[in-house]
Amino acid sequence: MLDLTVLCKVVDNYGDIGFVFRLCRSFSEISSDIKLRLVVSNLESFAAMADGINPALPFQTFRGWQIYEWNNAEVCKKAFSEKPPMFLLECFQCGRPDWLEDIIFAKDFDRTVNSLDVEYLTAEDWAEEFHLIKSGTRSINVKKHIFMPGFTEKTGGLVLDSSFMEAKNSRDAALKKIEAAGLCVSKDFFNILVFSYPRNFDFLVKACNRLNKTQKVKVYIANGICTQPFLDACQKCSAAFQFEKLPYLQQEEWDALLTLMDFSFVRGEDSFSRACLCGKPFVWHIYKQEKDYHLVKLEAFHKKLGASETYNRFSLLYNGGENSAEASTANDTELEELAYRLLKNEENLRSAFKGISDKLISLGNMAQHLLEFLSSLI
Repeated sequence: MLDLTVLCKVVDNYGDIGFVFRLCRSFSEISSDIKLRLVVSNLESFAAMADGINPALPFQTFRGWQIYEWNNAEVCKKAFSEKPPMFLLECFQCGRPDWLEDIIFAKDFDRTVNSLDVEYLTAEDWAEEFHLIKSGTRSINVKKHIFMPGFTEKTGGLVLDSSFMEAKNSRDAALKKIEAAGLCVSKDFFNILVFSYPRNFDFLVKACNRLNKTQKVKVYIANGICTQPFLDACQKCSAAFQFEKLPYLQQEEWDALLTLMDFSFVRGEDSFSRACLCGKPFVWHIYKQEKDYHLVKLEAFHKKLGASETYNRFSLLYNGGENSAEASTANDTELEELAYRLLKNEENLRSAFKGISDKLISLGNMAQHLLEFLSSLI
């Protein structure tokens, strides 16, 4: 039996644990001969997307997995001292909790631990160079490699869990999944999802108002930090279209909703990767980094996508490119016009987004690739 411990420190409320939850579900779908232990720093976020998680418990079983609260050193150190990890997945540079460091780097620890640093998804070329390379640790017993999700054959690809793929391939299946949350998505509307970091949405509400004059528009607003800013813009700009504030959704429900949208605005690691797989037009609100490095990552994605210059320009402005104080008013005006053109002519974007989806699916399941690599280390 493969003994696999997955570490997750929740930074972005749902992106980190969303990825880990999906990856572990895919592991379990591939093989029942895997012992999974998840060490999670924020069980509240986990519980929001996974019915059955109790955030008050330092240890629990869920779907046959063992779930540990990262910050409960007493419970965790006892369990992992009795049964040290064979394989570790350190997701998104989360590092290792102090209690685990004490165990695997103790002077008398004589077992081999293989650790994989599972990195963030990037379209940058260096992802191919870093995929599966060795990385040093301070003990010969702890061996580490880097694992890169990605967009090419020389990376690990993306997770293709069955629930998501079922929703993507069947509208009826997707509709059935969202029924559990009391939702319905009609083909009579041009359906837009907004799941973004906080920002001024006046331009988007104005663009949707214009589009609504020729076709019925409905906007689904994710429950979270973008909700109030979008509702404020709806009130300020007198939204003429239908909009609905979403409840917190289970992950399978969220996935299904995403596949049913005509256009989406997404953020976070997990929703970005799902949007790439959907094959539907979307704009990625990327997490802002020092010295605007996030724009480098964004432009690398643009290059892989191969969409229009109109799309690239809008995406750059949406993410704060050229967003100086003097240019802000002009940018808001341009954002409205570009948003309207992209939404109105959404069909012109479909081939680029379908192309990247088809390519990613052809790479196979990242979970399978990861398990194969781990097996090669035994």
